Amino acid sequence: MQIKRKIIFNFVYFCLLLSVFFSLPADADGQNKNQTKQAAKLVAEADAVFRQKDYRAAIDKYTGAIALIPSLSKAHFGKGNAHIQLNEYDQAISEMDAALAGGYKPIEIYKIRWVLYLKKKNYDLALQDAQKVLQLEPRNTDLNQAIGEIQLARGSYQEALDIFQKSIQIDPNNADTYYYIASANAGLGNTEQQIIAATEAIKRNTRYLGESNFLIAEALRKNKKNVEALEFYQKTISAKPEIYAAYHNLSDIHRTQNQLKEAIEVTKKGLQVLPEDGNLYIDLARYYSLSNSNFEAIIAATCQRFLSRGFGYLSKIHPNRPE
Repeated sequence: MQIKRKIIFNFVYFCLLLSVFFSLPADADGQNKNQTKQAAKLVAEADAVFRQKDYRAAIDKYTGAIALIPSLSKAHFGKGNAHIQLNEYDQAISEMDAALAGGYKPIEIYKIRWVLYLKKKNYDLALQDAQKVLQLEPRNTDLNQAIGEIQLARGSYQEALDIFQKSIQIDPNNADTYYYIASANAGLGNTEQQIIAATEAIKRNTRYLGESNFLIAEALRKNKKNVEALEFYQKTISAKPEIYAAYHNLSDIHRTQNQLKEAIEVTKKGLQVLPEDGNLYIDLARYYSLSNSNFEAIIAATCQRFLSRGFGYLSKIHPNRPE
């Protein structure tokens, strides 16, 4: 009798366990379906406001969807793109990482993330992602060019040069590629090839006209051809006035030729374009001092000290000082 009761008890207990086991997932499943529906609604709303360029509102809605389903890759991907529009690159990278972990299509992540890494100057990670895209899209010539640019930024000049030389064989009329070839040769110290490539870039109307002239000027200066370099520093300034080194190097050549008046004029011209560049004030103070204009030298040095302490507004008030 006791054995029979024990068998009945065990059977009832087993049935109770089964009822609990099957009832709980049904409730959880219902809850999950509700959360999934709410998250999808929030993502749809986020997409809509994103298209309206209200990126902050989109981020809020994507965040709400993620709170419901933390692994929702579409929400992370959308939120990452919204952060990109707001130039919030660290947050964008984090969201792209989460989207990838959540199962979003990898190539779509890599296509975006390598650019983000490049903006953050994380060249190694940018290169890794770009190369992953290139493996999947081997005929993507634009990306191949971008990888060359990343190699330049990393200081891997030979690798960059190899890429650009292959690119120029595919598209020999790409003026910018000649500029990049010149840049790679500059990094390698090949001054003659630097001049040849930069000259070709200028001839073909590169977007980097100022930079190409600067590369020619630098190569000539390294080869101790200062007179010839003067012309190309001047062309650099005409094409792209924001390059500080052009003013510095041009004025320094004038100094070596004992043309202090010209050195001062070049530096003052630089200050009209770059009024908060403390290095130009240092240069100016030096040239004034060498020309025995001690009062002007003191003023220039004082301006530099103010700038170094955060008083840049002084140069905005007097952009042409000292005179």
